[in-house]
Amino acid sequence: GAIWFVGSQGLACVRDGKLQSWPLGEPARHGDYLCIAARSPAELLIGDDSALWRFEVAGAKWTRVPLELETNQGLRALLVDSRGDTWVGTTNGLIRLRGDEQLLYTTEQGLPANSIRCAFEDRAGRLWFGTWAGGVVQFGRADMVSWTRSVEMPNPDVTGIATAGFFSSRPRLSGPRKSFSLR
Repeated sequence: GAIWFVGSQGLACVRDGKLQSWPLGEPARHGDYLCIAARSPAELLIGDDSALWRFEVAGAKWTRVPLELETNQGLRALLVDSRGDTWVGTTNGLIRLRGDEQLLYTTEQGLPANSIRCAFEDRAGRLWFGTWAGGVVQFGRADMVSWTRSVEMPNPDVTGIATAGFFSSRPRLSGPRKSFSLR
């Protein structure tokens, strides 16, 4: 396997104990905030403050991914889930890309807040998104559960998600929550 890193000066990979790096090229001219997700060992997605980029490792080729963004929708989180959908967390909503379809989730569709800061998929295939000022939202196969501020989550500003294991069936979280249906 490989571990990928992205920063303001470039893209790097550690594979088999060796470091390889590439300049950002075109994406470096578009914004400062960068996020990264692997679509496969040969293809990465890189997000900056105003665009989504595909990087093909063979040939070091950069391609801009078609993405409809509002002017206030800076990219903050990326996730390619186990089904192949790409999730783009922005400062104004969560975008699901499936093939040529782009679907935007906001507070109107049930998100607890529009600013998405991090994304994670657990071993059961549930998707978790951390929001700024809205706690955590969990997407299942057909519904969305918003975990709000409670004793277990004293701060609704979530900037990272990790696991030390996995939930065998339902999450063992308690506190106020609200469910919504997904399209």
